[in-house]
Amino acid sequence: MAYTPYSYVQLKADGATTNFPFNFPYLDTAHIQVSVDTVVTDFTWVDSYTIKIASAPVAGAVVEIRRITPKDSAIVSFQDGSTLLEADLDLMVTYNLYCAQEAYDGTQASIYLTADGVWDGQGVRATDFADPVDAQDLMTLNYMNVNF
Repeated sequence: MAYTPYSYVQLKADGATTNFPFNFPYLDTAHIQVSVDTVVTDFTWVDSYTIKIASAPVAGAVVEIRRITPKDSAIVSFQDGSTLLEADLDLMVTYNLYCAQEAYDGTQASIYLTADGVWDGQGVRATDFADPVDAQDLMTLNYMNVNF
């Protein structure tokens, strides 16, 4: 069974579509980032769960809509002697859940070590690797083409 991410969706462009839906929640519209073939792209909102890219991406391009919840500061700051509000507690729990989901999505999309000690790349292409140095280093296709 394929993994369904909590915090992003990747859609294949058809060359004509400019509106792209997604179905994961977010705390603020500023937490949504859109990229086309890994290039961050400007977009506008059609509704709460649909974005619009001004020009239709070329057919086959990957349109990614991703929630990136800021993790550099707490979303709620409690003060001694203040009233503890349910809304603040709910917000804090939701914020923590979204951060955890984003981290989990990252691990699910990564290579991992299987139970029998073999690295599994989950059938996806790997890019941006350095040329080999030692005898047991992996070799890129470019290195092989240039050196053999």
